[in-house]
Amino acid sequence: MQPEHYNQLAGKSVERIGALTDGLFAIADRDYTWLQLCVLAVVAVLPFSTELLAEFITFRVALLFYWLNVLLFGVAVYASWHHARRAGLFKPEATDRVQLTFRNRVVRAQALYAVGAALCFINTTCSIAFIFLVQLVYAFAPRIAWVQKLAG
Repeated sequence: MQPEHYNQLAGKSVERIGALTDGLFAIADRDYTWLQLCVLAVVAVLPFSTELLAEFITFRVALLFYWLNVLLFGVAVYASWHHARRAGLFKPEATDRVQLTFRNRVVRAQALYAVGAALCFINTTCSIAFIFLVQLVYAFAPRIAWVQKLAG
């Protein structure tokens, strides 16, 4: 009987973020560790901005505060990726294409979130629906050609 990998259950990945970054990094340095702590700090605040949006669902300010939190998350993830690339922290197996795909996905997601936030000036419900749809696309990565092209 073969032991299962820590992020697999019955041969299927159950940890998307772990599966995304597994095996890409060879080493880490102090600066990268601090950047990862910044990512975690932004994630720790996300439930509060989500609760604010849920409580004041028709208020544009609540939606923009939520989007600001999502933007800070994207900036923190991008900064971590940029530092890792510049400092040579990736394993040799992590090709330039893999690294650039990761960067493109972060940048495109943030652009789509910005479009969703801008929709709040038309209708907040429409804006929330768009942002939720973007989150679903990035969570489940459907195998639809135009969606994959748009999402990166």
